[in-house]
Amino acid sequence: EKDYQYKGVSKFVQRQNLPKEAAVKVWDAKKAAEAEASKVRNNNSLSQEQKNAALQGIQQATENNLQATLGADAYGSFKSSQTGNWINNLGPRK
Repeated sequence: EKDYQYKGVSKFVQRQNLPKEAAVKVWDAKKAAEAEASKVRNNNSLSQEQKNAALQGIQQATENNLQATLGADAYGSFKSSQTGNWINNLGPRK
């Protein structure tokens, strides 16, 4: 799974003519954000409201990080692509 998903990120970065390091940064951000979101979701000492606020914060911080890494235009394309759809899964579940 990792190889397939990472290849998608790598191809996206190449299509955007961004340096290869951008793919590594995006991948690292993905792994860190998903791990943090999972911790929040599994923390039973938090109320649903607290979880939602924390998850929203994780999603926003990740979006800011990726925007800085990819640039605003490329980030917009990334988030709306299949490769970047994981970003929407970071926030509170609707």
